[in-house]
Amino acid sequence: MTKILALLAFMIALLAASFFIWRSTLPDPFELPGKTWIRDFMLAGDKIRLLDSGQYVSYHWCDICEIDYRYGAWSRSGDTFTLRPDTPDRPVRKLVQQTVGTCQYLVPLNGKPAPDFGQAFQPEGQDCGHGR
Repeated sequence: MTKILALLAFMIALLAASFFIWRSTLPDPFELPGKTWIRDFMLAGDKIRLLDSGQYVSYHWCDICEIDYRYGAWSRSGDTFTLRPDTPDRPVRKLVQQTVGTCQYLVPLNGKPAPDFGQAFQPEGQDCGHGR
């Protein structure tokens, strides 16, 4: 009986080690080819990575929140980007690309006829010199 328990413990440890080794070989989606758009506020923000493959990953962060990654597919028609989540309980998001001066933004429509610049995303690394 002791040998069986030892063998069972060894098999469980082997399976757990295999899982962690497999998980560590998966690529970080934020390092795959694509473009990252950010929206930062003082203690919170959002990040969307539009992968060249047509997939996306996004998350919301704040100083006291757990990060909740969301995945899905994205498409573009003209200046409108549509994000379709992998889970049916999440709504489809539509963002419109806008240029203000020399700066690019993805602005959520939020069901409104005009874009909501208060919720705009900008490309990671873009510096427009006006705090956004």
